[in-house]
Amino acid sequence: MGEPTTSRDVLKAAIDQAGVPIVIADALGRITYANQAVSRLARTPPERLRGRHFSSLVGKSDGGGQLEQIGARIATGQDWSGPVLGHRRDGSRYQLELVVSPVLNEAGAVTHSVALLRDLSREREIADVLAGELRQEAAVGAALAGLDPSEPIAVVAGEVASAVLALDGVDFSRVIALGTREQADVLADRARGPALPRQLRVPAARTRHLRTRAAEGAWVEAWVARREYGHYGRELRGAGLRAAGYAPLRHAGRPVGVLAVGTLDPRGIHILERHLTALSHFGALVSGLLGPGLAAQQRDADLRAEIERLIARRAFAPVFQPIVRLASGAPIAYEALTRFEDGSPPERRFADADAIGLGIELELATLRAVMESAATLPAEPFLSVNVSPRLVSGDAGLHEVLALASRPTVLEITEREPIEDYAAFREAVAGRDLAVGWAVGDAGAGYASL
Repeated sequence: MGEPTTSRDVLKAAIDQAGVPIVIADALGRITYANQAVSRLARTPPERLRGRHFSSLVGKSDGGGQLEQIGARIATGQDWSGPVLGHRRDGSRYQLELVVSPVLNEAGAVTHSVALLRDLSREREIADVLAGELRQEAAVGAALAGLDPSEPIAVVAGEVASAVLALDGVDFSRVIALGTREQADVLADRARGPALPRQLRVPAARTRHLRTRAAEGAWVEAWVARREYGHYGRELRGAGLRAAGYAPLRHAGRPVGVLAVGTLDPRGIHILERHLTALSHFGALVSGLLGPGLAAQQRDADLRAEIERLIARRAFAPVFQPIVRLASGAPIAYEALTRFEDGSPPERRFADADAIGLGIELELATLRAVMESAATLPAEPFLSVNVSPRLVSGDAGLHEVLALASRPTVLEITEREPIEDYAAFREAVAGRDLAVGWAVGDAGAGYASL
């Protein structure tokens, strides 16, 4: 078959091949022409459409009243447009946008009508999906807004993780506390189906990645088990994780955690991208609930890491203050004090260590350094060292440290902390098999009570 040679042939070929469904009907509504696009829409060959009434394409959803209205307007030479319900021979129905125009002869009489049909089914499906997503997001937002921030942080984090599972395509969720510069922790995790491997510690490489990306805003990424993620990455990939979305949790403008969601769907990143805006909004809302607590945890974690490094590096040194006879000026004792390399006040350092549960460890480390350095002092004067009531009452290695002493030693009870039970403390002192003297430091200050 050759190419069209006349304008009429070109016009017919263009209409036949047009992507828009086009139907021509006579004055009685019988179809005289339907292009290929109509055939695809109605799932009926064009030759089977010819001769049938136009109503075979447009359903009589209102008892035929809409078709009568269309026919009346066309008969008077007017156009008609609006939504209608289409239906196929197999009984399936679909939404149409219909535009019908009359065709007039030279005398002005209506001889035919031309109808353009547009399938709205896909648009309606998209609209329904969007409406469903909006309902899900509204439900999640309402659940988050109803949480009680006075609950323990782990409880609130668990409820947050449960709430975001309502999002379509989300198979698991986590609240991750960024913690120290090298260590993030999973504060809570939830799963729609079988739980993913419960990895509470996030590797350093992954922590750095989360911290860097969280500073930029919400994001979605395909899950890749990178070598530097180690066992953490391999287990998650082995469990079927395909992609994850993240929203930063902030406090005072800086990221202190992330709200994470993940999918096992093979479409991965495309599933989560449509939730990205909502995830960002949820992150802002959750920041108000968890931000202060996460910030406090981060401060404690950073402080713990700092104190642990200080102890491991022995970033301190003892100094000895002589106690002298007034008459002769000769030293009768040396009081051991600790100075830190960074110049921070000893009272603050010991208070920080106490606050995060490393007070005894720091105290023993500094006492050990004192005993080792005191060996260089003159032999006759005794040594006075500060010890906390808790160290005396507990069993944390005081005997072992005092065994290093090369001279008579006096334990001076410090007043950084109160003695809650004096009777128990006296029993602890009496029960200690220590060849030491005892003294009270800074009597009359702090918690001193004679």
